[in-house]
Amino acid sequence: MRRWTLISIMLVALVPATAHAGPYKDASEALDRGDLRTAINKVFDSARTDDGSKGTADVVYELMERVVRQAISRFPTNPEYREMILSRVDALPSIPKGTIEKIPSLKQAIEAVRQAGGPAPPSAPQTPAAAPPSAAPAALPAVAPAALAVAPPMPPIQPETRKRIAIMPLTGVRNDYESRAIVESGLADVFVQLKRFEVVERSQIQAILQEKQFSQSGLVDESNAVSAGQVLGVDYLILGSISEVSSIKSGTDKYRAKVSAVLKVVSTANAAVIATVSGNEYSHGTFGGEAYLDLNTAVPRAAKKLVSIELKNKIWTLFPLEGYIIALSGSEGGMIDLGQEQGVNKGDKFSIVRQGASIRHPVTGAMLPGPIVELGVGEVSSVDPATSQVKLRLKQAVQVGDRIRMKEREKSFWDKVSD
Repeated sequence: MRRWTLISIMLVALVPATAHAGPYKDASEALDRGDLRTAINKVFDSARTDDGSKGTADVVYELMERVVRQAISRFPTNPEYREMILSRVDALPSIPKGTIEKIPSLKQAIEAVRQAGGPAPPSAPQTPAAAPPSAAPAALPAVAPAALAVAPPMPPIQPETRKRIAIMPLTGVRNDYESRAIVESGLADVFVQLKRFEVVERSQIQAILQEKQFSQSGLVDESNAVSAGQVLGVDYLILGSISEVSSIKSGTDKYRAKVSAVLKVVSTANAAVIATVSGNEYSHGTFGGEAYLDLNTAVPRAAKKLVSIELKNKIWTLFPLEGYIIALSGSEGGMIDLGQEQGVNKGDKFSIVRQGASIRHPVTGAMLPGPIVELGVGEVSSVDPATSQVKLRLKQAVQVGDRIRMKEREKSFWDKVSD
């Protein structure tokens, strides 16, 4: 009798889990293959079976949050997802609605959908103009008046705005122990990780230049950067050199390898040097005298550190990753439209900025861009594929649609002591 009682209890316990297994499985598979329309419908179908039993649908609400956040990232191109989500939320029974209210991150994601109001129009008039009610975009949440009048938030950055960039072969010292190749390859990875550039493959660069009979030497420098950019079809060239490869004494009877590089970011529009980036890095030290330092391994190790830490951070500062606040939770929390897909990590810091109103030149009458105002700073607390949860420290009130600008990453403790 006790055996049958135990079996009965186990079967009853399985009922809540299996009640939503079909729609849940369909939603999960749809999300994996990128079919968000099906994923939205199925995950809400699954939530409707929640009867309030303990542990009945934890996985369902976790999946629902993933689906909603993926949909938010696609609002600019698929605004219909917003109405789908809101209609399904409103149609839920009271129990699953109550569960959503008890899950802060999911509640915040749903609130982000409500605040989104669809994508901004491609071009907003500079002065208020009458428009039919159906054409009026949904208003953003009201905020406290700021010190400066502000322009409307800019629309999200679209993939087609990515710039094309080519990393040209570096010059350098005679015996560089493969450091040039390591830095060139590492630089390509750095620009790809920023998700802001389309990097021309190194194998294609020389082939294109030779095919177009670019120059007798095949070398590219500042003097021929514009014509090289036209041939390669890029917006920027990275030119530079490995300026030093050496062994240096560090402490008593301790030696380590040193690698230095100097890079120039050149615009192919006018051959202007936008910025110069330089850096030094060192390998782990070796005791016992200089003769014991194996440069064949120490120099490549220093070159890898040079590009993955020093140069990467400086390039991040030069071309900061930018995004938008897409949801707010009080004055200390929110969500941004950058995530793992854009190379964002937990702990990354950013500024919240807003473009001030245009200013009329007192002499020429031309309209000039207004100042960039920093409204506060933030830090990423958790990361998803397309979005991130953030903590905010504000100087002024912010609103959904304000821009963010990622800051340079600090060296970790181990990066600092590994020299």
